[in-house]
Amino acid sequence: TSDAWRMAHLEGIINGALLWLMAAILPLIPLTNKGQKRLGYGMIIVGWTIVLASALDPLFANSRGLHFGGPFTNYLAFFLFYIGIVLVMILMAYIAYRSFKPNKD
Repeated sequence: TSDAWRMAHLEGIINGALLWLMAAILPLIPLTNKGQKRLGYGMIIVGWTIVLASALDPLFANSRGLHFGGPFTNYLAFFLFYIGIVLVMILMAYIAYRSFKPNKD
């Protein structure tokens, strides 16, 4: 449907904007080079899992991924969203932990 295509494009645009924002503030987050690379790779994985999951609904019927059930493509969308959302929570907790950790300087 046109609504499914609209949502797929909107989710891609929002993910892209958030990835740009994260790239802009990444140097300000108190991380080592290794931590910055991990955060960057994690955000790339988040971006791709959510965009791929949202693209399944316009391509296959009943594949929005909002519930556990339905056709195989709905399960695939559900698990892709699940990976992306859990990884976002882990990355945000990591940023908060590193930001509030006292410096040893």
